[in-house]
Amino acid sequence: MTHRPIAVCLLTLALIVACGHKQAQTEKPQPATPTPNITLAQLADWMTGSFSSADQAAEDSAFFDIRLEMSRIWLE
Repeated sequence: MTHRPIAVCLLTLALIVACGHKQAQTEKPQPATPTPNITLAQLADWMTGSFSSADQAAEDSAFFDIRLEMSRIWLE
């Protein structure tokens, strides 16, 4: 009868270790961050211009009519 508590402890320990090991195997690795293929010139082109949310504000009262003018200040 003295072996029963030892057996229960060993079984419990084995289950804890097995569960921890299984969890480590099922964890998915984080995907690598994709590298964008955008050049600085492309970004400057996209950001240069006149922007307005007038159409969106006209359709939905939760939005304001905001206008933005962006231009390059350095040509290089």
